[in-house]
Amino acid sequence: MKKFSILTLMCMLCSILSFGQNYALDFDGSSDYVTVSAHADFELVTGTIECWIYNRDATSNPTFLCSRTTGGSPTNRYAFNLRTDDATGTYIDRIGFYDGTYSTLNYNMSINTWYHLAFVCDGSNTDLYVNGISVGTFTQEFDGSAAVPVSGLPITFGAARNGGGTPKYVDYLNGKMDEIRFLNDERTITEIRENMYNELSGSESNLVAYYKMSNGSGTTLTDNETSATHTGTLAGTPDGRTSGAFSGPRNALDFDGTNDYIEIADTADLSFGDGSLDSPFSVAMWMKKDQSDSYARVFKGDHSDTGRLEWSVTDSSIRLYDDTGSNAIHSTADSLLTDTANWYHVIATYDGSESENGLTLY
Repeated sequence: MKKFSILTLMCMLCSILSFGQNYALDFDGSSDYVTVSAHADFELVTGTIECWIYNRDATSNPTFLCSRTTGGSPTNRYAFNLRTDDATGTYIDRIGFYDGTYSTLNYNMSINTWYHLAFVCDGSNTDLYVNGISVGTFTQEFDGSAAVPVSGLPITFGAARNGGGTPKYVDYLNGKMDEIRFLNDERTITEIRENMYNELSGSESNLVAYYKMSNGSGTTLTDNETSATHTGTLAGTPDGRTSGAFSGPRNALDFDGTNDYIEIADTADLSFGDGSLDSPFSVAMWMKKDQSDSYARVFKGDHSDTGRLEWSVTDSSIRLYDDTGSNAIHSTADSLLTDTANWYHVIATYDGSESENGLTLY
């Protein structure tokens, strides 16, 4: 292998993805919920609340997260719910926010599908992001609509506390929740996208409470923020189920096949050898082609340079080239590469042995 100066990614349609799987908490829609004791950490003025949610029922209007009490006035800081007017019962068409006043933003959510929701409040208004994409802005805020913000309100997942009424809990969620996060700063859209598919360590700056839904015992739900201050208590029979949250809808870059590309400046991390002292490397991507005869390419060096490295996924094969690209170092054929309906994960690995035998293509 030789040392090159520039890495250029040329793809018809590709995305580098991560994948993870954990547990989610499953709510039955009739009696399951989680409560967390009131604390100043949840009395956000500016901040971010995130979660993954999976709803099985589009015939009701479930509340999935709220800061409310069951008596006194005022009784509410924030409450988020799903609403629908769909007569077929197949999808949710609005996401609602109640802070003493109520409003909704239009967004169609299919049942039995995972969605990531992020509510970001600047102290006056709250932006909503679904799957990392801006949906709109609520005029509601996290400290409620009262002139003097109310304090001492517990948190509930999976249902709504019913103010001073009876029954005590209403609007149950028939579905699952995962990766609930409370942060006392306004996350940017970039920060939301960078972290929505990853578990956190629990020690991140501005994180005040974090629920992976992956551990706990009996009726206890662990707070995975480092200080573990805000343990939850399960009511009813919510149980842990394998979660597909991190494999939910994702974003990819769409290339037009004419003049779209990404160019990344060279660094030592992108130089794998000089032909005599090579380092092992792997290149991987997810790709979906819009045309069967299209290409996905990763270049190391300029297209016309002698001594370039090119990894090419063609209409029916994966090839690795060097020098002028006239000779393939290694290639493998697969008829699946002509498929335009599905995503495929393709990988090239090199063990640093300075031999063709050290190359493997998947």
